[in-house]
Amino acid sequence: MKGFKLPKTRLDVKRSFTEAEWAHVLHGVAALPIGAEQERLRCILELLVSSGIRLDELAKATRADLRLESLPGLADTWVLSVTGKRDKQRDVPLANDVVELLDAHATSFAGTDGAFADRDALPLIPGTQPLIRALGASVEQWMRDAEGQVTKAAVTGQGGAALSAAGIYAVVKRFMGRAAKTAPAAGLDAERFEKASTHWMRHTFVRQALVDGAPLEVVSELAGHASISTTSIYSSQELARKVQAIRGMKRRAVPVLG
Repeated sequence: MKGFKLPKTRLDVKRSFTEAEWAHVLHGVAALPIGAEQERLRCILELLVSSGIRLDELAKATRADLRLESLPGLADTWVLSVTGKRDKQRDVPLANDVVELLDAHATSFAGTDGAFADRDALPLIPGTQPLIRALGASVEQWMRDAEGQVTKAAVTGQGGAALSAAGIYAVVKRFMGRAAKTAPAAGLDAERFEKASTHWMRHTFVRQALVDGAPLEVVSELAGHASISTTSIYSSQELARKVQAIRGMKRRAVPVLG
């Protein structure tokens, strides 16, 4: 089996949002009724697109993984420790406003966790506070009761449990479906929003970080890529877009005299 190689997965960097498409996403979130559901959706979208972490990494993240770092010459910065593929750990800096969103989401469950301390003292109960939570009872699952009988019941009857990767994915897909319906009015392709998923935010983070001038090796480390060559695919895609733009311009050559 050592000599048997599976075909490599093709990385489609087109599965990322343009500036106009992301603005449409944010406009759609802002148009939702203010409440716990909108608050959680903002946490998911903005955390994914500003950090580049994977869906599974987000589902497993807890308050214990979040810490405030004091580094020489820099303002205090929130850092999230995640465990990625091949159990490789990495630290991902988070913007203050993203942490504030997470705090607001967590406050909704203060009754079950106990009163939260100020942010500098988080987490209150290490390892017990997931970053993204279910708002209500968990989905019913098959299990055995105390008498050994197979029964179907929810693991918990109240909100506050960690929202699974499948749950986070479903939340994003439902929202993207709504965004697709209003996309044509904004001059955007509705089909792209229908196809969009949580992984689009990861692609968007990497592409935008490179466009904004972040070093290739830093972006590679933040995204948890196995090789810097994976990250460079995004950079090549940006170069291709530039080449296409230049070739599409009208030539305004200086006339040759003589």
